[in-house]
Amino acid sequence: MKHCGKEAERYLRRLGIVPTERFELSSLAALTMMVDRGLGVSLAPDVATPITGTLRIARISLPMESEPRRFGVLWKRGSVRDRLIRGLVDCALQ
Repeated sequence: MKHCGKEAERYLRRLGIVPTERFELSSLAALTMMVDRGLGVSLAPDVATPITGTLRIARISLPMESEPRRFGVLWKRGSVRDRLIRGLVDCALQ
């Protein structure tokens, strides 16, 4: 299984690994549930969710450094939560 990701692609290429891809998924929840059911293995971001805590999956950190993940924040202009959102952004920047 494969989770779309440029960093994962670069990582595998550096190691000379050419996976046999059967599925390409954009949902980490679906990906982890398929691994739990024995349908393969996956290289995916290490994200803790309530779903992964109940599944029989193993997490192994990669031995090589990888680039940090970048994220962004989108919100509606003039949102009544503008102050809270900007506070979240400020905390993330720190």
